[in-house]
Amino acid sequence: MKLFNFLKRNKEEAKRPVLSREHRLTKENAIRQHENRINNISEEFEVLSNKLEGIEGDFNIPQSSKAKESDSIIRKMSLIKYEIEIREGLVKWLS
Repeated sequence: MKLFNFLKRNKEEAKRPVLSREHRLTKENAIRQHENRINNISEEFEVLSNKLEGIEGDFNIPQSSKAKESDSIIRKMSLIKYEIEIREGLVKWLS
């Protein structure tokens, strides 16, 4: 029906604006900062992962203490993973 044509989106892609030199440099700097942060927190994620494996593999630690430390590490890892996903999305969007 032609009645609802105004609700349909146009198939044309939005034209990207031509950026000035300053805007391009700012955009490249933002991308670089996000990628640097992604690399840093990825390394932190690996360190926490190794620490978690060490805690779970150590049988000399009491179960309650082990569970508390494991929960804390898992919570940090989940926040880091979430931040990585968000920053990767930002880098993709800015590129």
